[in-house]
Amino acid sequence: MLYCLTEEQKQWVRHSGFGEVLDFELEMLPGPFAYNILQIFEHNSVSLRLSNGEINIREEDVSDVLGLPHGRESIMLGENDEYQGRVNEWLSQFSNKEQITTFKVQQMKGHELTENFKLNFLIVLSNVLVGTWNRSASVFFNGSLIFLTLLYVDRVRHKGIKLVERQTPSYKGWIGIS
Repeated sequence: MLYCLTEEQKQWVRHSGFGEVLDFELEMLPGPFAYNILQIFEHNSVSLRLSNGEINIREEDVSDVLGLPHGRESIMLGENDEYQGRVNEWLSQFSNKEQITTFKVQQMKGHELTENFKLNFLIVLSNVLVGTWNRSASVFFNGSLIFLTLLYVDRVRHKGIKLVERQTPSYKGWIGIS
């Protein structure tokens, strides 16, 4: 989706504080590797449990790893009825409201800079890099597997070997590494 943004859309993304995301590249997430990282994720302490200690995950780590902004401003959501008209307008762009997926939202790339584009962008960003819509009580981890994997790669050094120069956001140091 990022590759197809118009210059006007990119300007809005930068102005909104998500400019670092414009450089994000990820072709695939190695399944077995990511699965192993999930196995060491401790949901009670929000950390990665290693044989020689823990990596505690903090709010700042999301910014350091993914380049997403964080700050002291709270987002105040209004009552549902205040936004029902806007929600209905957003839903009207989809033919089957029960099957709204990130893929369908991504199909809207290349559209003009509209309020729906902005909301679609934030929804894709949220679902791909921040968390999932699956809030099942039987699932302990419903965050971003991309984030956990990149955090692990950024923070864990095998026998002290330094593979890449550390950058912020850290994913930039791994672009082009095979």
